[in-house]
Amino acid sequence: MASPPKVMILHRDLAWLGGIEAYYGKIKEKFSPPADHFIIGRRPGETGRWTQSFRMLGDYLRFVRTLSKGGHDIVHVNPSLEFNAMFREGIFLVLARLMGRKTLVFIRGWQKPFEETIDRHTWAFRMLYGKTDAFIVLSEEFKGALQRWGIRQPIYCEVTIADDSLLSDFDIAGEVAGRLSRPWKVLFASRIMKVKGIYEVIDAVAIVQKKFPDTGLVVAGNGEELEAAQAYVSEKKIPRIDFVGYLRGQPYFDQFKEAQVLCFPTQHGEGMPNVVVEAMALGLPVITRKVGGVADFFVNERHGFVTTGTDPSEFAGYLIRLLEDRELYASISRHNYEFAREKFLASSAARRLEAIYRSL
Repeated sequence: MASPPKVMILHRDLAWLGGIEAYYGKIKEKFSPPADHFIIGRRPGETGRWTQSFRMLGDYLRFVRTLSKGGHDIVHVNPSLEFNAMFREGIFLVLARLMGRKTLVFIRGWQKPFEETIDRHTWAFRMLYGKTDAFIVLSEEFKGALQRWGIRQPIYCEVTIADDSLLSDFDIAGEVAGRLSRPWKVLFASRIMKVKGIYEVIDAVAIVQKKFPDTGLVVAGNGEELEAAQAYVSEKKIPRIDFVGYLRGQPYFDQFKEAQVLCFPTQHGEGMPNVVVEAMALGLPVITRKVGGVADFFVNERHGFVTTGTDPSEFAGYLIRLLEDRELYASISRHNYEFAREKFLASSAARRLEAIYRSL
């Protein structure tokens, strides 16, 4: 049997805790044999244009040295579909190909305006990425865009993942029973930005409170819109809105276990939102918009509710539906838990990635 290929995975420092970093933080220890992780991009605490420019040059030089000595067969990069990331990581791809290595590109975030830019300049995309050996994306829609740009190499659709440990000793029946016995908490867990839907979820909960006054909202996260959102809640005098700040680890997941539902009305250029996967893994119904990879699997009344709209009254209607229909709530909770166990565990994703590496 041939030995498994030696892989170098390029990504930012895991301390950033973005979507890419969260993915590799969960999957890093699941590879067999382990892959090598090569840190690129801005480091925590790094400031100044000149500092970043010299560091970027250093990354390219360090990459060439490491690749020339390390015996790697495959270079795996993870850009988001936006100009800076695609250009920066495209240079690593060119260097890897010049050194005779196979290349794999996993495109994570997906910015629609930049997709439209590539539609007008496909030659530039093909110049940097056209000879990549295989691609991974997070939705069939994104796969279609790559094919539209002339990509004929294999394109795989993958998912965002949940850590296996999240579901160890998790009693879904007990959790559902407990949630149905407590006053309702809606969870919004994200960077607090207008495009992530913070005002839509606040307004939706305010509408629900007119019929179910005990309903609350927990906002977990920080961001540029935090103070404005807090001022909005104060101005509108909306009760039971709790801003708990940025959390990580067990305190973060405790918010999921204490809530009854995730409401995430994002309009952002999502690939496959981590928070949706985490909520499903812990048996929460999800109310969200049809963004990125969500559109490929999400079924209304099986996973929660998904829409293309942005009207808070629509989200409020879905919340009320779950509040009033206990059987539907319990059915969605159980289905999401089982679906996540089958589709979203980090160990399963590692096996799928290893199969892709062997195919190159």
